[in-house]
Amino acid sequence: CSQREKFRVHKPYNSPVKAVLRTALLLMLITNPSLNAKSVFNIEQEANRTTPHHTEQVMKKALQPCPDKPNCVSSKAPQGRSHVEPLHFSGSAEQAWQVLQKVLVDMGGQIVEADDHCVHAVFRSRIFRFADDLNCCLDSDSHIIHLRSAARIGYYDFGVNRKRVENIRKKFHAKMKKIPSS
Repeated sequence: CSQREKFRVHKPYNSPVKAVLRTALLLMLITNPSLNAKSVFNIEQEANRTTPHHTEQVMKKALQPCPDKPNCVSSKAPQGRSHVEPLHFSGSAEQAWQVLQKVLVDMGGQIVEADDHCVHAVFRSRIFRFADDLNCCLDSDSHIIHLRSAARIGYYDFGVNRKRVENIRKKFHAKMKKIPSS
């Protein structure tokens, strides 16, 4: 089993939460006349996808730029609302990459795809199970890991993606400090 196959996960989320999500979307449709049924059900369909449309670009070592919405942060974004610092590390790039993947899983992320330089993980909100995509690309020459975390749907994420990246940073550096230097 290859590294890529080992992390491929496809789990449907059939539960009472899905019924609550449908009800919330139906209420949105009823209370907001500018929405139509097609747009609401496209939102639900996109929220339940296992992988986003841009996974192929991520796995080619390219992080997409953040849209002009406050629901995305990226270390490749220019300074401003969407910018976060990349993860810096010293020592082995391979060790740092393994530590990062362990941190993502420990934090509840579902690694959908991974190779030696890119990881795509999905984090879901507790109540409505909305999906946020976290993409990481390793630059082993510069000892940097670039990150992009974005909500799949919606306009505002209440700072969840920024908090997630900062939490990843904190846990990543704590685990890296425990690795003995050679």
